[in-house]
Amino acid sequence: MYNIYHNLIIDTPISKVFDFVTRPEYLNKWWTKKCSGQPQIDFEYMFWFAPEFDWRARVINLESDHLITYQFIRADDDWTDTMLTFKLDEIESDQTRLNLFHKNWVQENLHFGRTSYCWAQYLTVLKEHVEQMK
Repeated sequence: MYNIYHNLIIDTPISKVFDFVTRPEYLNKWWTKKCSGQPQIDFEYMFWFAPEFDWRARVINLESDHLITYQFIRADDDWTDTMLTFKLDEIESDQTRLNLFHKNWVQENLHFGRTSYCWAQYLTVLKEHVEQMK
């Protein structure tokens, strides 16, 4: 199995960053076009990007303000059964380290590389949105 890993520092308190990786109204600001779900174990999220990209994931791990793991149960072939984790660490009261792990890729193919690149881009957008909403 292959894994993607990124991290960055966000100049915002951990609870606000957690909202941006768990609450649909905030996920829609930086990643999805339409999202629904709740940060609860076994709850299913809808991550909608376009009609052909109407994906589902289940919350399989959750620690309030610190960690959420989504397991993709409906997506394209490369993403199905992968696990996306956002792990947050408080550095200071107004600074958070975000670690992204996208694990269990079956192949290290072109889609894997493109997804890793896209995550870097999306995380930059996330950082900008979170820091603007202080």
